[in-house]
Amino acid sequence: MKKRINFFAVNDDLGPVLDSLEGEVRLRYTLMGSHTAEKNVTFLRGGDIADLGRAVKDASAKCPCYLVTALEKEVTPRFLRLNSGEHTYSTSQLLNPDSVAFSPAGLWNKNIVLAGSVTTVSDTEDAQRLMKLFDKVLRRTFVKVNAFWVGPSAFSLFSNGARLTTAVQSPPDLDLRIVSH
Repeated sequence: MKKRINFFAVNDDLGPVLDSLEGEVRLRYTLMGSHTAEKNVTFLRGGDIADLGRAVKDASAKCPCYLVTALEKEVTPRFLRLNSGEHTYSTSQLLNPDSVAFSPAGLWNKNIVLAGSVTTVSDTEDAQRLMKLFDKVLRRTFVKVNAFWVGPSAFSLFSNGARLTTAVQSPPDLDLRIVSH
């Protein structure tokens, strides 16, 4: 069962991927993480995600992540009472097993592209169907470089000297490189 797809992509790469996915299944993208409101931040089109394909933090792990589900699946946030007595809600895969986590990351300034990913912790049929769909759509236009799929625009940046990495602070020798055999 597929659990993780790693990629490098910018907005020009991700827009067509999400449009293609949405052409096959109606999706919901819900911002993951903790929030004070019970209502989730949700998008019905991936193209409506602000900063899609543009990293807003200097490391992939710090960039926003979205829970992707079929539209008909309700997304349930987890209620948490803090030690201070305040409460918060957390949206994750814990209460939403029929989902994948989509972290687009993307372009950080003009010469660094941060890695994105599609992952799941779930073996449910719906979660695995979404993983297979993402995999199929990425394979259509992205190229495989080592363990990563690289979108056409990200590959063009890479070919012109941009760093493809997981964090701005990472040493350049850990950046994506084409390994020849």
